[in-house]
Amino acid sequence: MFNGLIDSRGIQRRSSSSSSAGGSSSRQRRTTTDAEIENLRQELERRDAFLKAQAEYQAQQQAYQERLHQQNMEMMQVSMNVND
Repeated sequence: MFNGLIDSRGIQRRSSSSSSAGGSSSRQRRTTTDAEIENLRQELERRDAFLKAQAEYQAQQQAYQERLHQQNMEMMQVSMNVND
């Protein structure tokens, strides 16, 4: 007489268990996201340190090139004075 009817008690049980599973999944995603954020933060710190070191190196190289240029200019001036 009740052929084709669905036992709603089974559906309710399944949905309540899937709700609790969804909660742990949300926590797991949040934990994974926190770990990814921490990894990205560390990567940014490494990049910042690299860029700072690179900028310092380039400043040193530029200062060196300027000293060489100044020495060359002085040598040219001395050479011109000797030839006069």
